[in-house]
Formats: sequence, structure tokens, C-alpha cells
Amino acid sequence: MKNVLRSFVAVLIAVLLSACVSAPGIAPSNDRDWEDVHSRVSAVRWLSASRFAISNVRDWTWGADGPTRKNWHTRQFDVRETQAIWYFVEPLSFAKSMAHTFATFEIGRGERRQFLTVSVEARREVGESYSPLRGLSNAYELIFAWSTEKDILIDTVTRLGHPLQAYRVNVTPEQAGIILRGFLDRTNELAQKPEFYNTLEHNCTSELAEVVNSKFDKPIPPHSSFVLTGNAARYLHSLGFIGDPATPFAEIEKAADAQEAVRKNAHLPERQFSVAFRRSLGYR
Repeated sequence: MKNVLRSFVAVLIAVLLSACVSAPGIAPSNDRDWEDVHSRVSAVRWLSASRFAISNVRDWTWGADGPTRKNWHTRQFDVRETQAIWYFVEPLSFAKSMAHTFATFEIGRGERRQFLTVSVEARREVGESYSPLRGLSNAYELIFAWSTEKDILIDTVTRLGHPLQAYRVNVTPEQAGIILRGFLDRTNELAQKPEFYNTLEHNCTSELAEVVNSKFDKPIPPHSSFVLTGNAARYLHSLGFIGDPATPFAEIEKAADAQEAVRKNAHLPERQFSVAFRRSLGYR
């Protein structure tokens, strides 16, 4: 009960702050002096009813002090070949209840599998740093940042030194493909008509849930974890989307620790990295 009360109070305070610091009259834009990592917006072009090309997929090589190579690709996939979704949680050091979340789509089978990652982020201009408080005041645009899985996992674990958890989502391949299509549609919406990021309403976790809810009959009801994002995996477990509902979440969370699996396979090329990473976690 105390945890629920704290969550309610935190959300209430955030809502009040949002009302106080919002800055009306500023139009969102894709034309600003962006940090390199956010300098390009992805766009999706449909080649057939199911096959698509996505531009500006980030594929950077990271060293201890930052990127050592900066590649951007246009890649082609088929939504009908989507096999699985993986949900990642990057807990933040300043608050246990806060985390960055993102998702990977596993496309294809066997050694020919490909892994496409989307991270919903506050798009930063040159010299800006992220602040949850500034995220209440139209300080950032919203970006769906697409990348190779190796790019974002290596950056998170080996450069930033952040903890990381990886969960396979309990959806069918057909459902995974429908959800991927939703993310692609949302990406094109933002490429054509930019919107503001908002710490409460349009953040890394609430946007993921909104896409899923737009494609199905709202299977992820609104919850405090849309704001207190460090609690999102526990909430998804309670809904049956992560792990076995009969297994205590603490056990599932412990098994999801992905730091060592990232470090162990960091030397491998992109696709081999993602396959070996999953094997290190006990998946095929």
C-alpha cells in the first residue's frame, strides 16, 4: 500500500508540475541543430503489402569515450517474417522507479534472423542533456530512433555502464508483426508531422503501450508505470506479457539481467551478436 501511495503522489506531483511549466505556442519541428545520435529521422517506404524499407537505421560502433564509427543504413524487412518481440529495461541510477525502455523485433528464422530495435526518446539538440523536468515543458521533440540491436546494447552496457534487463514478450508471431506495423506507422507519422516528447504522456514506455493498444483492444490499460517506467516490466508480467504468471516477478527479473550476455558477445558481428546474446540468456 505504501508503494502504491508513493506512486500516486509522484504522478500527482508530476501532473501539477506539467501544468505549471508547459510552454504553449512553441511548434514542434524536425529542423533543428540535433545531436549526432538524433540527427536523422527514420522513414518507412512500403515495397509491397508486407515488405518495407526503413531508412536511417543507426549502426554505430561504440568505444569507451563515444562512437568510433557512425553508419546509417536503409534496410528491408517483411513484417510477415516477424517472430518475436524483446522488451528491454535500462534502470536509471537516480530513481529506482525510473527506467528507459525499448524493444527489439526479431525477424526471420535460424541463422538468417535479423534484429531491428526501436527506442522512443526525447530528441536532443546540440548541447542538450535529458531532464525529466524539462521533458514536461516542450523542451524536446519525440523521436522513434531505430537502430541495430548491437548498437544500442553495446552503448548501454559497455560505454554507459548501465544495468540492462531483457524479456521475451508473450505474443504470437502474427501479433508481433501487427505490433511492428504499428511502430512503423507511428514512425512515419512523426517524420511527417513532428510532436513533442512529454515525460508524462509521450515517453519511452507510454508510447510503446499506445502503439500496442492502437492495434488491439487496449490490452495494456493505463497504469502508473507509464510514468514510473521502472515498474513497467512488473506491470507487463502481471498482465501476462512477460514470463510465466505463476513465477514470482523477482525471479523473472533476476534471470533477465543481460549485462554479462552483452559483454560476452560484444566482439561478434552484428547479427551473430544478437543470436549469441540470446543463447547466453538461455534462449535458442
